[in-house]
Formats: sequence, structure tokens, C-alpha cells
Amino acid sequence: MFTHLLLPTDGSTHSECAVRLGVRLAAALGARVTGFAMVHPHGGSAASLPVGEEETRLARARLRFIKEVANGHGVACEVVLVHGNDPAQSIVRAARELRCDLVVMGSHGRRGVQALVLGSETRKVLLDCGVPVLVCR
Repeated sequence: MFTHLLLPTDGSTHSECAVRLGVRLAAALGARVTGFAMVHPHGGSAASLPVGEEETRLARARLRFIKEVANGHGVACEVVLVHGNDPAQSIVRAARELRCDLVVMGSHGRRGVQALVLGSETRKVLLDCGVPVLVCR
């Protein structure tokens, strides 16, 4: 059914849970995963950090976490670090360009308090993504 899962992460608890679930699902399906993290190049929103070594280091650590979880379950894993200002648009673009057939992501990210039901970025991905999206709480 699904052969290539995209696992976006922002380091939040919800995204880490989504990574673990996505990897377990990939293992059960014999699928592969691609971990995805984003760094804001110019501090694209008030909630984002200005780009710098620390933000890049944190994004790389998040991608290492995905690789470790995938390796622990015997799942093939690639990672992508993107510089951009719009997380949802970057996730949708990555899913399309990488030919992923499922996106597995958390319901709330670092800015989840701003949304009542789903995180605003998750909602945008749900609306714009051309492939199924599994949202984890």
C-alpha cells in the first residue's frame, strides 16, 4: 500500500511520536522513510528563530533521531534538511518531489498552542498535500 513515508519533524513531542509511529508503520509495510527538517533562513515568522549554527545543529540532531529510530527497526532511511520560510509548503513540496505516498506528522508543533484542534502547519499540509497525511497526537 505505502512504500515511501515522509516524516517531518520540528523536535516537538508530537513530531517525535509521529516519527516513532511512522517508522513502525514503515517496518510493518516494508516501506522506506525520509526524515524532513527545516531551518528558517531569515527568521520567516515571529515564532521562528533567526538562522544560525544553533538552529542548524538542532535540525541535524532531529534528523539523526529519525535515522536512529529507523535503524533500530531495520527501515531504510534518508534525511532532508531544507532552508525555507513556510514549513507546510516545504513539506508538501518535499512529498511531491521525493514521490512519498504518505506523510506522517504530529498534530501540533512548537507553535501548537496557537491552534485549537490541529497545529496550523499540520492543517495546511492536510489541505494542500496531494498524498494521504496521517496525523498523530
